[in-house]
Amino acid sequence: MDLHQQTCITLAKYYGGSAHYDYHKLFAARVAAYAEKGVPINWGIRVSKFWTLVTSGKRARTVTDGGPYPSSVPSQLKCDVDLNSNLQLLWSAAINPRTRVTYATGFQRYLRFMLQFNLFSTFNNPNGMPPVSEPNLQYFITYCFGTLKLQHDTVKTYLAGIRFSYLQAGIHSLFDETHSGSLNRLQALLRGYKRLMTPNNKTRLPITYSILCNIVRKLRLGVFSPSTDLVLECMCIVAFLDFSGVVKLPVIRSTQIITCVCKM
Repeated sequence: MDLHQQTCITLAKYYGGSAHYDYHKLFAARVAAYAEKGVPINWGIRVSKFWTLVTSGKRARTVTDGGPYPSSVPSQLKCDVDLNSNLQLLWSAAINPRTRVTYATGFQRYLRFMLQFNLFSTFNNPNGMPPVSEPNLQYFITYCFGTLKLQHDTVKTYLAGIRFSYLQAGIHSLFDETHSGSLNRLQALLRGYKRLMTPNNKTRLPITYSILCNIVRKLRLGVFSPSTDLVLECMCIVAFLDFSGVVKLPVIRSTQIITCVCKM
């Protein structure tokens, strides 16, 4: 009981609002359900799933005793231009640029999903971060599978991008509960996603005469520089004639090419 009280006090202290009361209601409902079945309950535990539900999408408040939870940035640090510039530089270097673009795309996908189904409102969340919960992520994965038709690896990268966005913002999320059953269930869902995923094997068709004509026509209209377009046109025509067997070109050794170049 003492640990349960301490958990509620911690929620009220660091998150405010009704977080502590919501946690207590969820915990009390579990106690009542276990009592009906005659199953004893241990009040000396903290239910990670309930903690995640009541704190997801909320930024912890500033405290004076320096607890182990994230806090808002003091105004003295916000005003320092050099410090903030270097801080952004460090965050930018945490992941490579290409991964950062993919992460940002994944977070925007999740944000649009939440807005589309009216699960999030920017008016109620001044930090602009939609809540992250197990049901939301499960249905987001399902949305990527059934509607967006994305590949399994792409969805995994999107989830990593959502996690990184909350990590950078200093907001507690489901991904912080490393030993929770929620993450295990999401991993099981992704395994099913991978097994049902349609193989992305694109058939490579051989070049035909009509395709060659389209390439030549496009190059003659101007794509790169005149000299580059002419070289590409010659390469395409020669390759087509050689591969199709219409003209058998002689094999030219590299030494012969060097000799011709030197004579020019």
